[in-house]
Amino acid sequence: FDGITYAKGASALRQLIEWMGDEHFISGVRDHLTTHAYGNATLADFLGSMESASGRDVQGWAAAWLETAGLDRISVELNTRQDADGVPVIETATLVRDQPQDAAGAPANRPHALTIAGWTDGDRAWEVELELDADRVEVPELAGRPVPRLVVPNAADTTWATAVLDAESLCA
Repeated sequence: FDGITYAKGASALRQLIEWMGDEHFISGVRDHLTTHAYGNATLADFLGSMESASGRDVQGWAAAWLETAGLDRISVELNTRQDADGVPVIETATLVRDQPQDAAGAPANRPHALTIAGWTDGDRAWEVELELDADRVEVPELAGRPVPRLVVPNAADTTWATAVLDAESLCA
């Protein structure tokens, strides 16, 4: 085994927990261990337990996460303006996913449950948890908030992706 096996495997499991939620994941694990106690099980069995517990399409999630190669690139685009006091505020914010493609040119199309956060002078200005399930997802919760010096996609490091910082954040 190599680094990607362990790193991506651990990240995929962490992402599954984040995507499903702790309670659903624990319930799914409990069901899986109870159902298959003293026996053998397959990945399909495990995914079935997770799907039953969460009510989400875990089979589709697994196909996107476990059967695709490459790393998504995730960034945050901010459009800003000055408020009435001349303070820069966020007008619109968009979380952007740039996907790798397979040999046939098909995108990986992985969903990501993640946190984006902004910091100014070492203090967290804001934090938003969201699901990125398209190439562009608007983040209306950030409208009107002050523009931080540093914006970090995947700030809690819960997904397998390259976080791309904007030019202003790179200078911070």
